[in-house]
Amino acid sequence: MRVPQLSCFEEWPKGLADCPSSRDIARILPGPRWMAIEGEQKAPLFLSTLLHGNEKTSFHVLSALANDYAGKRPPRSLLIFVGNVAAAALGKRVLDEQPDYNRIWHGGIHDQTPEHVMAEAVKHKVAAAHPFAAIDIHNTTGRNPHYGCVSSMRAADLYMLQYFADIGVYYQNPPTTLSIAFSKICPSITIECGQSGNMVGFNRALALVRHVLALDAFPKDTTLAPEFRLFETVGRVLVDPEKSISFTGDDMPDSDIVLDSNIEAFNFTDLPAKSVFARSNLGENPLRVINEFGENLTADFFDQIDGQIQVKRQVTPAMITSDTAIIRQDCLSYLMVPMDTD
Repeated sequence: MRVPQLSCFEEWPKGLADCPSSRDIARILPGPRWMAIEGEQKAPLFLSTLLHGNEKTSFHVLSALANDYAGKRPPRSLLIFVGNVAAAALGKRVLDEQPDYNRIWHGGIHDQTPEHVMAEAVKHKVAAAHPFAAIDIHNTTGRNPHYGCVSSMRAADLYMLQYFADIGVYYQNPPTTLSIAFSKICPSITIECGQSGNMVGFNRALALVRHVLALDAFPKDTTLAPEFRLFETVGRVLVDPEKSISFTGDDMPDSDIVLDSNIEAFNFTDLPAKSVFARSNLGENPLRVINEFGENLTADFFDQIDGQIQVKRQVTPAMITSDTAIIRQDCLSYLMVPMDTD
């Protein structure tokens, strides 16, 4: 088993500040890399970048930081993990022979790929440094607003959540993500910066990173603003891998699952009971709703009536994508409900 080598840079790699795109980063970093940049305050901010090779915002944040702190210390030390460089070079989320780099951070005895071993090494390095906080930077494949995800309701996690956007998600599924793993070590957040190339998302991500770097301490209490929308994920919607997928207008009448061509408009929209989520003429629903414990909750959320897959109760979907490759690699959607913080 060949484990990716985590070479450590203690200064910004030459060429990173003016690297033109994430596809070119392999010329500077030939594989997953670890950076330890010394700052004025010792407890480091941990940044996770390029876990998915087609999500470019984290690369641009990394490049901006290399420019910000060229020749000078940041206000706080930085630990940075640069993840799937090989996939980034090809503009792909993940390569066919790889596990998803955001699904390797908690595993059992059967999950001992080289990437899982590498993830364990990263966790040990970060934990040993007693980090101040962890930020994992992502883009969404489908059209979504900017939002953050936390798996702890600590004041520090909520502070970062509210600073980044006016929408937040509390989640425990899937439990193999980096942010959930690091929430056991320090305040931890995943930020979803819209689709790759979204400059507002980039500016928000960079502002959050710069702000956390400059903090002496997190507030002891965080009160969410009345207009802040906080959701809790209740399940992931998975598609039977054996079934075909099409979209309205594709002229594929024999497809097993037909999704609305504008299904991404459902993201962060409250769908009332009896809303049509998908269509299928199969005898058995080809969609499955799975929670963080691996329990099948499909019957709690979907009815199949006259070829329509309808939601049984009001839910709010997120992360819906019309990219069938991503649907099969990850999921079709997450289902959420409003979270009561009282």
